[in-house]
Amino acid sequence: MAVVLVLLFVMAAPGFAQTAATYSKTATEFARQKSWDQAIADYRKALELEPNDPLTHYNLGLALKYKNEARD
Repeated sequence: MAVVLVLLFVMAAPGFAQTAATYSKTATEFARQKSWDQAIADYRKALELEPNDPLTHYNLGLALKYKNEARD
């Protein structure tokens, strides 16, 4: 929980430039907590900035898969 609060504080800091790596790291934290919608949103933001990153594509695919499995 403390990690999420720190990440949210850092993201809200004025002048903080989001990078694909930052979005990907935040998405991975959300995925670890099984917050699939938030993870998916951040992986997609990372891909907007770096569309050719294979690891982010893979992680997005996993998050989408696990989200669908959670609904079943």
